[in-house]
Amino acid sequence: MLIFEIFEQVPDPRKPGHAIQHLFLDVLCIALCAMLSGAEGFEDMEDYGRAKEKWLREHLLRFSNEVIMVGAGLRARRGA
Repeated sequence: MLIFEIFEQVPDPRKPGHAIQHLFLDVLCIALCAMLSGAEGFEDMEDYGRAKEKWLREHLLRFSNEVIMVGAGLRARRGA
């Protein structure tokens, strides 16, 4: 089973109607890539997503918006 298939099974904890800018699968993928690259927190994940945006768009993700805001999505996931 591919990691994407596993991630697709994770329920999106964000509340409908809020300013959701990104597909939850994209948020999880950016977070995983960032952590494997040494990210230590939400800001590092956001920096990673911005720095690698072109590659991520071409090879990995299905962004629903231009701006990458990984930290906000992950904070919602953790309930912070």
